[in-house]
Amino acid sequence: MRKRNLLWKNLSSFTACCLMCGGLSAAGAFPAMAETQASGMNHTAPVLFGTEEPWLFYIADDGQPLETYMRTNLFSEQQLQEITENIDTLHSELEVCDIKFVLMIVPDKEEIYGEDYMPPEIAVAPGPTRTEQLIDYMEQNAPEVCVVYPGEALKAAKNAYEGVDALYYKSDTHWNYVGGYVGAVELIKTISQHTGYTWEERPRTFELTGTVNGDLQVMAGLGGSYNSLVYTPVPLPAFESTKKILNAKNNDILWESGRSLDENCLPLSVYVTGDSFRSAASCYLKETFSDWIITSRYYLDTEDLVARKPDVFVYMIVERYLHELSVLPGYNTMALQMPEAP
Repeated sequence: MRKRNLLWKNLSSFTACCLMCGGLSAAGAFPAMAETQASGMNHTAPVLFGTEEPWLFYIADDGQPLETYMRTNLFSEQQLQEITENIDTLHSELEVCDIKFVLMIVPDKEEIYGEDYMPPEIAVAPGPTRTEQLIDYMEQNAPEVCVVYPGEALKAAKNAYEGVDALYYKSDTHWNYVGGYVGAVELIKTISQHTGYTWEERPRTFELTGTVNGDLQVMAGLGGSYNSLVYTPVPLPAFESTKKILNAKNNDILWESGRSLDENCLPLSVYVTGDSFRSAASCYLKETFSDWIITSRYYLDTEDLVARKPDVFVYMIVERYLHELSVLPGYNTMALQMPEAP
């Protein structure tokens, strides 16, 4: 990963904000930079401090989440065409096998909470996001492909659950079990409509059960004041499952399969593949569908997918990685060929 040069500035009443070098004039806009660096506090973690502690945002080249939020890395016409053709081809191939296809795009944390906690120095260009670009292009050129993007649902749910103060972990890149629930509901609604079934949402509450170190918190080496709150759904989703990890040296989950224990579940077999955002949403899918298999999209085996003959295949991807849709099923599938550890 290419490292960014980071500048620091005192922000609000609590800490500092790091910005890409060149975004603002260091002489005029960062009067506290030299003092901060001299004190030994400067580092190159790809982390942006929000306007309230413990809000943190991710600014690495890994998917370019900051550029995505700022609308500075929009897709070209060629990129839109390549992605759409690739997705449409996958949809057509699965249709021949009588498997329905759903593409689920998970919103970046910046898209949901940037308007609330992103430093004001981060300017957002007018016009559509690249996610909106892609969805609009696909609606025009591949209207048969079903796409779920729960951005509006998440924004509407920010204050919808009593005792819950955020849908994403404040010091982490991921949504929590509340945000995952909101996203899962939108996906389940779409699948039920897509397959002709009626589904009624089960009301849930969430209780605070602890705290966790967020991935951004760890990257930046920040202390316990940056821990994120953990909320657990009530009641807990009912299902049973088995799983297989890659090997003894790498505990990535190759696949997890199982069945719902809810007598009112939808009688559908669903195959879900996704990046790490699948974790907080999948527990609700496991209860909703009669049987299912969930895999990492980096280890997706399309032959296995077709052989299992699910009713629905869901490809879940966070929006900062949308450019990778031009190389489905994933860029890390060679990991499947890694030898088993002794």
